Amino acid sequence: MAIYYASKAFVLSISEALSEEVRGTGLKVSCLCPGPTVSKSREHAGTGKTRISQAGTPMSSMSVARMGYDAWQGNKRGEVTGMRNRVTASLAPFLPRTMLLRIVRNLQSPR
Repeated sequence: MAIYYASKAFVLSISEALSEEVRGTGLKVSCLCPGPTVSKSREHAGTGKTRISQAGTPMSSMSVARMGYDAWQGNKRGEVTGMRNRVTASLAPFLPRTMLLRIVRNLQSPR
């Protein structure tokens, strides 16, 4: 999961930077940050067996894709899907890093 989360952080960071670099050119860059989503890759990765997957109902792939497309159309720099995911993401900057890492580890652990 460490590599997965690091790659997500990189994609968010580069998307935000590119969005700023192309501002005013007519190009759009938007980063989709989905929470738990129903998909075949979720089944293959085994993430349906973690604590976080049991905390609520995952969003449908179509809903997530629609939100991402609408965000891109609206030239939003980023879109965090799902209320639970949005709340969690908004709290992260206010938590001590050690605490945040332990919470994430616990949520991503098998049930």
